Amino acid sequence: IEVLDLETCEVKTVRVAEVVSETWKNVTVRKKRKGKGATEDIPSITVLSVKRADGRTGEAIDGANREIRRRNFKEAASLMKSVSGGGYRVQADTGERFYNSFDAGDPKGKNSRPSWQSEYSHFLYAKALYLQGTAEEDKRILGEALLALDDVPVPGAKEKQSSGGFLGRFSGGNSRFYPEALNLKALTLVGLGKYDEAEKAFKELADFAVEIPLHPRWSFEAAIGPGIIREAQDDESGAIDAYNAAAGKVLALVKRELRGCLRLELGRLFSRAQVMATAVKLRQAEKSPNKKALLAKLRTELEGARPENLRRKYRTLPKAAQDALVQGARDPM
Repeated sequence: IEVLDLETCEVKTVRVAEVVSETWKNVTVRKKRKGKGATEDIPSITVLSVKRADGRTGEAIDGANREIRRRNFKEAASLMKSVSGGGYRVQADTGERFYNSFDAGDPKGKNSRPSWQSEYSHFLYAKALYLQGTAEEDKRILGEALLALDDVPVPGAKEKQSSGGFLGRFSGGNSRFYPEALNLKALTLVGLGKYDEAEKAFKELADFAVEIPLHPRWSFEAAIGPGIIREAQDDESGAIDAYNAAAGKVLALVKRELRGCLRLELGRLFSRAQVMATAVKLRQAEKSPNKKALLAKLRTELEGARPENLRRKYRTLPKAAQDALVQGARDPM
């Protein structure tokens, strides 16, 4: 397990005998013997990755992650569909298309949970479908991604059937991937034009980020959600206002965050939210008959966001917060 020191940003490797479960709060492990002995909790907010040596299924999951990094989303989805067992299938003898619910073979019992292979492959299948549908601007694929992400009725099923989507299957944060799955659901709903539902999903993510608490990344993703929705609605002025509001929320987190590594991450996300507003302003300027004046104004704004100017602007903040903002402004992204 790769674990991040939240103060120093140092990455350490923790070797364990068994990973019992991965929730949005803790990765529970047995360090010495598999199936026996006491368990220990590693806070999920510190966990960067969990690497197992588990034969073909593990290789397929690694392969899907590789294909996603290469932007081969269709190939990743195909790999994970075969492992997860869920989604649309075709009856071999009749050629009829049917839906296989993801939770169909789940173990029953109070403390039972699906295997890690099933959990990982389900999540990666849903993620790859979302990325594929977005890249291809295909609402049919996005609809399938939503079925994989959320536990919703299967459209057109002969009998009443639930999709067994990830968020239902691992409800209550019973997966380390739950926050990302909720964010993907919100983004999928935006892609499908279901803006009110997307707004609710982003709000739910924002509430969870504070309540659990989750990694600050999820507070950021929730904060920029309204801007993403306004952009999808072609409301450029509304998007600019929403992204500026998101930057304000992230700045408030920078001021409060005491852990050095997370403070630096928030400094980067602050600049990213500002840049998202700038990108919309640039599009506005390019289309305007007053293009030259608007571009000059935008250049002045961008100069004001240079690292040295940021330090001057926020000189009343503690030095640690100033450093986070300055270092974040230097991030290549």
